[in-house]
Amino acid sequence: MHNFLIRNTFIVIFIILTCSAGMFGQSKDSVKTISPILVTNSLNNNHPVILVKWLTDKLIYPLGVNVYKQQAGDLTWTKITSEPIFKGSYQPSLSDYKADSTLKRYTEMARNLKPTDLKGMVKVFILIKSVQSEMFARYLGVEYSDTSIIYGKTYRYKVTAISSKGEDYLGHSDFIRADTYIPGTPPVGIKINALDKKVTINWLPEDLKFHAVNVYRCSNNDTIFKRINKVPLMISKQDRPGGKNTYPDIFFTDINVQNKVRYSYRITCVDFFGRESQPSEKLTVMPGDKTSPLQPYSVNRKVDKYNIRISWRNRHSSDQEGIAIYRSYQHDDQYVKINSQLLPITDTVYIDKDLKAGYYYYIIAAVDSAGNEGKSAKMLAEVHDITPPAMPMHVIAKADTGRIRLQWDANTEADLLGYQVYRTVDKDLKDYYVLLNAVPLTYPLFFDTLPRNARNKFLYKITAVDSSLNRSEYTQAVKAHMPDVTPPVQPVIIGANAKGDYLMIDWIPNKEPDLAGYKLFRSINNGQEKTMINSGLLSSSVTRFTDISVLPDSLYSYTLVASDSTGNNSISSLPFTGRLINQNTKENESELMKFTISQPLFSKYWKLQWKARTSDTFIGYALYYRYSNNDEPQRLCNLTQENNYTDHIRHKQKAEYQLRLYHKSGQVIKSQWIQKL
Repeated sequence: MHNFLIRNTFIVIFIILTCSAGMFGQSKDSVKTISPILVTNSLNNNHPVILVKWLTDKLIYPLGVNVYKQQAGDLTWTKITSEPIFKGSYQPSLSDYKADSTLKRYTEMARNLKPTDLKGMVKVFILIKSVQSEMFARYLGVEYSDTSIIYGKTYRYKVTAISSKGEDYLGHSDFIRADTYIPGTPPVGIKINALDKKVTINWLPEDLKFHAVNVYRCSNNDTIFKRINKVPLMISKQDRPGGKNTYPDIFFTDINVQNKVRYSYRITCVDFFGRESQPSEKLTVMPGDKTSPLQPYSVNRKVDKYNIRISWRNRHSSDQEGIAIYRSYQHDDQYVKINSQLLPITDTVYIDKDLKAGYYYYIIAAVDSAGNEGKSAKMLAEVHDITPPAMPMHVIAKADTGRIRLQWDANTEADLLGYQVYRTVDKDLKDYYVLLNAVPLTYPLFFDTLPRNARNKFLYKITAVDSSLNRSEYTQAVKAHMPDVTPPVQPVIIGANAKGDYLMIDWIPNKEPDLAGYKLFRSINNGQEKTMINSGLLSSSVTRFTDISVLPDSLYSYTLVASDSTGNNSISSLPFTGRLINQNTKENESELMKFTISQPLFSKYWKLQWKARTSDTFIGYALYYRYSNNDEPQRLCNLTQENNYTDHIRHKQKAEYQLRLYHKSGQVIKSQWIQKL
């Protein structure tokens, strides 16, 4: 025990060196910082006093410090020290020295210390003593007793250091209620573990609650708890391999114990005023032989049909009593001992008989007189199943929007692992089927998600798989098609021109291969009601319709819908208007004044610009292009009100351009064809 306490003393010193920065917010790790201004009620419950302590990085301030107080609800601070507090302001009495045998040694060591002397081991010992001894803290000038308080009132305190320039702020405390002192609660998360001739103890470190821990113990032959650590135990995070900064695995180890003796422990924590908390509840353990015998090795197996022969080699020890065989059906499942009596230590073979097909995991354990087991590594053996499941029956494939639903009758084998689904496209060729699910399905249902516009014929086969990975025969191929749910693109009407006493409606043909035709709708004089004016679908090859049932001076609006062979309809085209002009009706005319083509500086594209004077019946502009006089003009853009357009496509070809002005009456004014020279 003596050597152990010396070792723990050095651990405490090391911890203080590594923790002191963390106390003042300078730690490199993520430990919570503690306010350097600490407060507590005094132990004298007859005359309430609040103790104030400041544990800053300097500790010694030659010009002293001032202490201020603020009552809860007040806005101002009141200085409560008539004179600055500095080292030596308080001189311990003879009774103080008698009560603490090391106090005089520390006061003499600190008497001539300057702030620059506080480093290394000197600073460590001074800091420890200032926490553990109220008298030394008062001598050092880091603690103050406030007697000017009112019982039940709430206060907080601020400390400033006097310098040549005035006062420097050191920090302020939390609020505290002047009250009877009540010892704090013990550490939480205490874990005690009894091992072979030793007991280990851990607890939850709480940096804001306490800085150290004391451990008390009594045996079953005693009723008095005695402290077994010479100095309070302070635990800190330590650098570990890999750059990790963590607490040690074990906080305290009691090696002065005997096996088969019951011991009880209580734990207290020590705050920053050196006060102990209430003790924890009694925790009782009994050390004992926890050392496992040497485990068997060279574990092997041989499978003979439904029997597994297990063999191993032993490492004999003096207290070994026998061999236990453990078996499990899963690698991480609970292992069960399958031999009711320990096998003799001379046995090296065991036969596990009459097994079902499947996987078996084994552990061979050497058992000593204390019941400790030295377990071998896990070993896997497999009893093979060579009987495949039955072929799945009654497979049905049903197409839906964006997916195909496959369903079949469930197999009844007890060792069934699941089902696998295979697919090919268009032709039932064996080598072209691909597996769709790597993990076997446990339910006889599968959804194959496909592109909505897929038009292929899909073929599927199903096979059943058991837990030994035996596969059934493939089912016959079932076929399915995806429903066509993709409508044609929106058609574009390019004209509704008057031809004598009727209107000629023209549109750009759609390019869908499954296009069935068009539906043409008409409304009159901006009315909301639309009427289809073709009795049946217009052929997909038609791009023009003659509306003969029109009257002069009425405004007609036309929209076009494209339909495919499945019955999907496109979005209606943008409306295009036209009307017949009564010969007696005079209409204002538009005039194209300018139409040019140019290439802006630093640009490789053609820019078309125009200027026109428009009439009240003007609808908009449209551009057309062609590559020669023999080409059919192609529309470049939809109707627009803009007076310019940049062609990003045809700048490398000699295209000609034409501007057209469209009117409600159906009148179209066309420009000359122009080309970039």
